Amino acid sequence: MGLYSPHLEAYQPNMRRTSSFLLILFAIALAVGCAQTNFDVTGKPAAAWPTITPTRIAVIATRPSDGPRATSSPPIPSPGGHPNTLPRLVPTITLAPLVIHEAPLQFWTNPNDINGLLYDGQYLWAATRGGVVRWQTGSGESRVFTLNDGLMSLATQGLAQDGEGHIWVGYVDHPAWSEYDGEKWISYEPREKAVASKYRAMLTAMNLDPRLWSKREGGEQIWLPTFDGRVAAYDGNKWSIYGQQEGVTQNVWMVCVTVGGRVWAVGERISTAKEGDKRWKSYSLPGEAPEDSETTDLAVDGQGRAWLTFTSHHPQSVGVGCLDPETNRWTAYTHALNPAIPRQIYDVEIAQDGTIWLCGDEGVAFCRPGTSWEHLSWGISVQALARDEQEHLWVGSAHGIWFAAANGKDLRGPWLVPASIPSNEVSSLARDSQGTLWIGSPRGLSYATTSGATGIALDKHVLCLASRTGGEVWVGASDGLYKAQDHGSLQRVLAQPVTRMAFDAYGTLWICTPDGQIGPLSDSGWRPKARLAESALPVHDMLILADGSVWLGTANGLGMLSPEGSFAWADPEERFLKEDTRALALGPDGTLWIGTTNGLARRSPTGGLVRLTSTGTKGGLRSPEIRDLYMASDGTLWIATSRGISLRTPETDWFYFDLPGVKAIYPESPEVLWAGTQGGLYRLRRELFIAAS
Repeated sequence: MGLYSPHLEAYQPNMRRTSSFLLILFAIALAVGCAQTNFDVTGKPAAAWPTITPTRIAVIATRPSDGPRATSSPPIPSPGGHPNTLPRLVPTITLAPLVIHEAPLQFWTNPNDINGLLYDGQYLWAATRGGVVRWQTGSGESRVFTLNDGLMSLATQGLAQDGEGHIWVGYVDHPAWSEYDGEKWISYEPREKAVASKYRAMLTAMNLDPRLWSKREGGEQIWLPTFDGRVAAYDGNKWSIYGQQEGVTQNVWMVCVTVGGRVWAVGERISTAKEGDKRWKSYSLPGEAPEDSETTDLAVDGQGRAWLTFTSHHPQSVGVGCLDPETNRWTAYTHALNPAIPRQIYDVEIAQDGTIWLCGDEGVAFCRPGTSWEHLSWGISVQALARDEQEHLWVGSAHGIWFAAANGKDLRGPWLVPASIPSNEVSSLARDSQGTLWIGSPRGLSYATTSGATGIALDKHVLCLASRTGGEVWVGASDGLYKAQDHGSLQRVLAQPVTRMAFDAYGTLWICTPDGQIGPLSDSGWRPKARLAESALPVHDMLILADGSVWLGTANGLGMLSPEGSFAWADPEERFLKEDTRALALGPDGTLWIGTTNGLARRSPTGGLVRLTSTGTKGGLRSPEIRDLYMASDGTLWIATSRGISLRTPETDWFYFDLPGVKAIYPESPEVLWAGTQGGLYRLRRELFIAAS
């Protein structure tokens, strides 16, 4: 992440992207056999280079609740040759076991998916969705900082170093910032409290990250994105807030300030203003960017031009766009027109000499002033870049830390931390009759047996999981429908993508495809019973009633498919039922529970609707943004919200446990709950939950 300044050179990347799971496999192949060489292309003696021998994710029975600490993995013998000449391999991944004990809270993360790097002169710091990793660049020893060390969430993003040398980190799913003072982590919530408390230290910072804060050299204002997506500025005495009323784009997550005092804010669009201006000007993304494009990073060059990078599933998508505020024109650079540009780009940095660096699939591209783009093909997905005093390149990838000479040659690595799960974004969970836990994520499907053995069953985007009474688990993925087998294997049943699944009262599986086709799966195959209109898509959840009617939670509200196959919206006069409906659950008495992005409600079998609020539940309902619902057989309702997990007993008592970023819940028993978050996998015992009062 780079913002040009005579005093600033490198910034860290924002990781709003999805990386290729196959690249993870390839990176692990390098961990098993990675070329090494003693030849130093910079002319320095080999002894001056750091020890970065490849390490493997070892099968070590660590205590998951403590997190990995001070590890130094054993070296793996490597064949000769240069990494760029290695054949492409698809090895078997070895994960650390998932060891379960009776602690009230356990969690498992993968601290090897790097989304930001910072070199502080002694240590290399890595922001990941599995905590913060501090690497000793000489020895390769690491320490992982987690919740046990004072972090507010495991899903970290953004790294900065203030004028006192303290390290700062932000979060994907929490409004706080945390500061490491050399001994301990101190958290500030909201983040504005940190700015007011540490104003002078932030104003004199040299290693900045615009996902946290930005400032102009010689200026007196600290600029930052607020957690609710606006822009804030603090001058040491007062705050100025800029939002939609001032012309700022929605959902701002990064703010940059140039040497000349121009402020850039990135959200759904890109907005800019000069320091002191009340009105902002917003720009649409470049016309070449397809609808599914996601902005991943921003840097500003010495001419004040904004460089934005993108990822997209579209094969001809724009990789990077340059916006000139003087001419109001975009210049787009794509892989299709220039093969040196990566197809997917996660990070852009602009060095002090004006060189532009792009981090993406297969390696990096760079362009020195007045020259054409060049590409360094490393065969790994590069997500972050940092430099040390000798200008050596430290590379953060989807699978560990790598190292290269200043000119990009002699790539070495990776460094890895033992991990039990391959992806931290756990979006779905299920358990089969053998006790095997199935863990779905955008990067694939993994599993953990009752003995703690772990493995990967699928390398495709898992869209949903469903378990039948008796423990049969089905997997809906981007490339089809699968039935889980013993020993972590899968049987593919359909080749069509499946976004949602549900079982009816007779145990028949119903499936829904991305284009809205819905129907039951039988021994003779799958025949859609109906196809939803565009207005009813996407479908977020699905329930099948005993009479054959299908309740659907959609982006535009609650709908119902009759047993005959006709669709209708539920009670068009009820405004609440038009909210984005994310989760549904059916109680033993036939009550329908409805979770939306703006509240929770229960609908009686006769049609009466009652809304529940945080106030009405005495704080038991942690947030109106509902993400998942699970109805236990005894009538206990488990509720995943944006702030944490709520529990409603059949006696209408409320309990809660705050857990940021929770996306999926699955009760193992009345006393044990599994939770998937943006920062890993959790196992919680009921005793942790606090009674609402």
